[in-house]
Amino acid sequence: MSNLTKFFNGGVHGKELMKNLDDAIAWENETVSNHSPCSVKNNEKVARQIHSPIHVMETNPNQLTNLAFEDMINKGLSINRLKYAISKDDLHKRGREKAARDRKGSSTRKAKPDRKYFGLAFANVIDIRSVVENDKRCFVIYDTSSVSCPSHADLYCIINDCRNEMVKTRQARKLQKIFSTIEKDPNQEINTSEK
Repeated sequence: MSNLTKFFNGGVHGKELMKNLDDAIAWENETVSNHSPCSVKNNEKVARQIHSPIHVMETNPNQLTNLAFEDMINKGLSINRLKYAISKDDLHKRGREKAARDRKGSSTRKAKPDRKYFGLAFANVIDIRSVVENDKRCFVIYDTSSVSCPSHADLYCIINDCRNEMVKTRQARKLQKIFSTIEKDPNQEINTSEK
C-alpha cells in the first residue's frame, strides 16, 4: 500500500499535507487506487464540474467564483482527468446527476433546491503545478480514481497559510485564471438570461 493510499484511508485533511511539503509533492507520483490508470502526469488536461449558483458569478455566468475552488483546502477539489474519462458527455451527465442529488438532499446533507449543473471548466495540469509563491509550490494533484470513476483526481493547496481567508482567496483567484476555459452543458439546466 502506498503512502498516499494510507494517507487517504486515514481520513485525509488538507492541513496534514502542509506539514511535509516534500512528501506532499512526492506523493503525486503515486496512485491511491488499484483502479488507477497511473499517477497524474504534467501533460494531462483536467476538468472541474461547475454548479450554479455557487460556482458562477451572478453578474457574469462565464466567470467562476472563489467557492468553485474552496474544497482545495480541506477535502480536495474534485477534478476529472480527460484522458481517462469515458467522454465529456459522461462528465456532463455526472454533473447533472450530482446537481439532482444536491437538490434532493439526504439524511446527512441538506437539500439545495436551487442547485443546477452549469458545465465544465478546463485546465492543464502543468499550469496548476507551476504555480509558486515564495519559491514553493502552491498545488498538488493526486490520482484518486475509483471503480465508478476511473478519471477522478483531487487538487489540494499545500501552502502553509492556505487556511487564512485572504490567502485562500488569493489561491482561488490563481485557479480561476487557470480554469478559464468553460464548456457549458449541452443539455444546460440553467437559463442565464433569467438572471
